[in-house]
Amino acid sequence: VAPTEPTVAPTEPTVAPTEPTVAPTEPTVAPTEPTTAPTEPVSGEGFVVADFLKPGDKIVLVAAYNDKYYAMSNDASTIGNALAAQEVTVSGDTVDVKSVRSAGSEVVWELVAGSAADTFTLKSSDGKFISWTSSTSLKLADSGVDFTAACGAGTSSFLVASTVGTATVRGLIFRDNGGALQFRAYSMSNATASGYSGVLTIYKLTEGGETPTEPTVAPTEPTVAPTEPTVAPTEPTVAPTEPTVAPTEPTVAPTEPTVAPTEPVGEETGYFVADALKAGDKIVLVAEYDGKYYAMANDTGINNALAAAEITVSGKQAVIGDADVVWEVAAGSAAGTYVLKNKDGKYINWTSSTSLKLADAGVDFTANVGEGTSSFLVSSTVDTATVRGLIFRDNGGALQFRAYSTSNATTSGYSGELTIYKLS
Repeated sequence: VAPTEPTVAPTEPTVAPTEPTVAPTEPTVAPTEPTTAPTEPVSGEGFVVADFLKPGDKIVLVAAYNDKYYAMSNDASTIGNALAAQEVTVSGDTVDVKSVRSAGSEVVWELVAGSAADTFTLKSSDGKFISWTSSTSLKLADSGVDFTAACGAGTSSFLVASTVGTATVRGLIFRDNGGALQFRAYSMSNATASGYSGVLTIYKLTEGGETPTEPTVAPTEPTVAPTEPTVAPTEPTVAPTEPTVAPTEPTVAPTEPTVAPTEPVGEETGYFVADALKAGDKIVLVAEYDGKYYAMANDTGINNALAAAEITVSGKQAVIGDADVVWEVAAGSAAGTYVLKNKDGKYINWTSSTSLKLADAGVDFTANVGEGTSSFLVSSTVDTATVRGLIFRDNGGALQFRAYSTSNATTSGYSGELTIYKLS
């Protein structure tokens, strides 16, 4: 039922308000202009640490290496399949590129929107773009590869967008290759390797200069203030009446929705450093070795061992791409233990020495979680003279996990620096 309209409309006032009989006067003396105009800012420019990026920004990408700083130049001809690096000076949050530019080495790049959302391409001073097709090679061409970018002093990055989420994420990384200073699209696992540097900072061009001066003579106030009207406007003598019948409220209230909105369906977001384990968890066991990351694979292609597959670790996340490295945690036969099951329903089995196999039944492990301090120990060896656990080894290029004695964890060629990443 719709509300009724009022039956009596409000009346208009019977006497309109009067206008003032004398208008206010204008000031008889106008304020003076300042006798000295303020100065305009002096034009200037500088490159400072970027905290955000947008298309059109002019930037310099700088790597810190052996206490020096190197900017990625526009030069793709001096070193084959790479962009040459030029030493620059960094002071606080700024980088000085004037000397290298005046010497003919251009290190400034313009950001252009990429073909995919939230990506950029990098354009040189000659209008050419950084191009990438495979491996580490970079060239300058008429069209560019899409990068995803992140800002931060020493934590900046330009990642090749098409490789993000794959087993080998590539990004712009500096390398001193026997004195040939260069940037290429190296795997991010090289960022901390000897001779490389992924310690990058993006500096962005900002315009500024001297603070403008204040006028030397302030403008004067008017010498005669404007007068107030001599007769104030009158108020209406009869106020408008209120409606005599108030509108009615609707007699039927609106109904509530009969079906509640559904909750969003959860999605798998990735593998992150585990802080606890339980039966049913999907996990990836990763060893850090020589600046790279290796996950324990479902593959027993190496005799009596589980193969290791190189993956990428980004912050607290393991990026596994298509690598077959996921294990399901299941309850072991003893309290507080686990067995590890692969995608084919087979379990890690151990009987003696370092040998590991896949079988229909698994060996019990005791597990510990922690970034770089995780472990899966063969439960039956705990508290014995030789405690065994899942440990990585580079055995002459045969990358593998076996049930090595934990005393090998820090031996050359081995790594017990493990992290368990859990699907969340």
